[in-house]
Amino acid sequence: MPNILIIGTVSWDTIIKVSEFYSSPVTIFAESYRQTLGGTSAGKALNLAHLGFNVKLITKFADDEAGRNFDSYLNSEEID
Repeated sequence: MPNILIIGTVSWDTIIKVSEFYSSPVTIFAESYRQTLGGTSAGKALNLAHLGFNVKLITKFADDEAGRNFDSYLNSEEID
């Protein structure tokens, strides 16, 4: 398969599940949440890798918990 280079940003997203949204201000409690890799560039890289392409993603992130999460997630998907 061809090599693909993607240059762009990634994010570490927190997705929160709530039972419903209200039209007036109220306190809403989360049912659950999860954290995952996000961002348009990451989405493109993951989908192309799942299709079998050799993907290299150039992005910038810090040496903190989110940065280590990016690195671990991308490496587990065999994205350079």
